[in-house]
Amino acid sequence: MAASGREGPGPLLATDGFRFASDSDAETYSQWQRRYFTEPLGSSSGELSDPDGDGFGNYSEWAFGTAPIDSQSKPEASAALVTLNPGDPARLVLVARLNPLATVDESSIASWLCLTPQISTGLSAWRNVQQHEVQLIVTPVRRMYILPASDGASSVFGRLRIHFVTEG
Repeated sequence: MAASGREGPGPLLATDGFRFASDSDAETYSQWQRRYFTEPLGSSSGELSDPDGDGFGNYSEWAFGTAPIDSQSKPEASAALVTLNPGDPARLVLVARLNPLATVDESSIASWLCLTPQISTGLSAWRNVQQHEVQLIVTPVRRMYILPASDGASSVFGRLRIHFVTEG
């Protein structure tokens, strides 16, 4: 089967006061489906279905711990400007918190959902951060991207773009 790309509605954006779900809230995709959808599971509970119309499919809603039937509940990321070592330039850190079970099942998030860090100096044009520019720290529940905070401009903005990979 060939893989084809499908993008979500936009990037994950950091919001003030955003709180990640706790690790103890982790549940399998099947458990999550049963919590939000009635039995028997219909087409609205499929991995790529978007019953709340927010542009994020059920699989990404599960992976990020959001509600598939609430259009205001969307995957998000946190961001911070940090100095890693004294005297070093500041770096932009983007963190996406994932359901810990999403990274255990090889058939799940690894083959469905990609996060691409992007930067912009003016919010109108975004570019993918090159592999040599980003430091990626991966844990079972987080993807942390450490990006350059200076792209030759006085202001630099960062975001994570969601990219879905589907078979078909």
